[in-house]
Amino acid sequence: MSAVNKVWVCPENKDHVFEERTPTGACPICDHTFSFLVLEKRKVVDTGEGPEPGGEVKVSPDRSRSHLQEKYSRLVIEATGLFEEEQYAAAKEKYEAALNIFKDRDELHDKIMECEEKLKEVEAEKIVVKEKPVLFPAPPPSSAEGSIALCVLLMDASSSMFSVPAYEGSEENRAQVVARAAARGIMNSKGKTRAQDAYLAVFKFDHRTRPVFVKSIAEINEEFKTAEALEKFFYTSMESDMGGETDINAALQEAYNFVDIFLKKEMVQFRKKWDDKDYPIFISPVSNRKTMDYTEIPNVRVFIYTDGEQFVDDVTKELVNPFQGGGNLPGMPVDVLLGAYIGSGEDEGAEQLKVILSDCPEHDHRQFFLIDKAEGLVELEKIFHMASGNSGFCNLCVEKEQRHTGTTVEEKDTYQFDELL
Repeated sequence: MSAVNKVWVCPENKDHVFEERTPTGACPICDHTFSFLVLEKRKVVDTGEGPEPGGEVKVSPDRSRSHLQEKYSRLVIEATGLFEEEQYAAAKEKYEAALNIFKDRDELHDKIMECEEKLKEVEAEKIVVKEKPVLFPAPPPSSAEGSIALCVLLMDASSSMFSVPAYEGSEENRAQVVARAAARGIMNSKGKTRAQDAYLAVFKFDHRTRPVFVKSIAEINEEFKTAEALEKFFYTSMESDMGGETDINAALQEAYNFVDIFLKKEMVQFRKKWDDKDYPIFISPVSNRKTMDYTEIPNVRVFIYTDGEQFVDDVTKELVNPFQGGGNLPGMPVDVLLGAYIGSGEDEGAEQLKVILSDCPEHDHRQFFLIDKAEGLVELEKIFHMASGNSGFCNLCVEKEQRHTGTTVEEKDTYQFDELL
């Protein structure tokens, strides 16, 4: 009794015979080179008595070499498929089973060793994951209902903001265009979730630092209704009694003191809302995209913009960032100061501001923004939008912020700055 079998044979080694073609068409045993299998037809006579004259192969199903070759080939193909699927333990078992059939196949020893190496790598990766889990993107922390977030906005109202055109060819000064960008960015934050609990503390400064207001995003939108109304308020507030020299350090220190009181939960008005108990502060997750280090921080940002250097009493001094490294603020592990410079990047003031700022804890990107041309005012509006919602730290965070949408906001009573202290 005879039959014709179709098999795939390796041209490099005729003993490499397979019942099926491999996915790539290459011999799975000859991995040192691309030896592509060739389809052959073989006549088989099942007599159990060995080869007959004429080159025909007589197969004894359990004992013949041809049967063993088929079994061997099937095991190798299955093992190769398992290896490609990264099922290294199962692949190793198949290769070992094949090696038990033909113990002289040195290439299988190499395959088994490769499986063992892969298994070691997998175990090593498991250990690393246990020691330093990949937590990005981090899950939102559980904060108490009504937890408060805070952005402190420091607005430069020194003389140059009113005397220098916003950009070449502009008929408006810098204070006017910045007031517009701030108003639009803040009013566009009304759709944020938690808008009723995201507070904005606004200060204006020249050689003095004076509070403008402390309100939630929801309150700001309710009171001013439109971006144009808020813009007019900002500009009039700065123009009416400011316009002196530039004391950036004093403004930063004022912001630091405010944040310190807030984080110590000593803000009187917030305590009143919680029956004179410690008010909850919203905690945000931050994951570094490069190191995958994960931390949780109070949702606080401080954003300052300026168009000049530290200049008081006709003296220029170096800037000092009290928020550096967290500034020993309660529960604060990172620098929350963001800075924008209005003017040329070659100005001394630009370099002075940039050098004191830190890198974003998420993107390792400097928390510095340069607004040096008309198109930059659109970017400034986005920065105000992000900062007022306490959402990020750098330009890359701004891009991420633009992909998010908010929800309906609620109303709150108005809080005066003096009542908060």
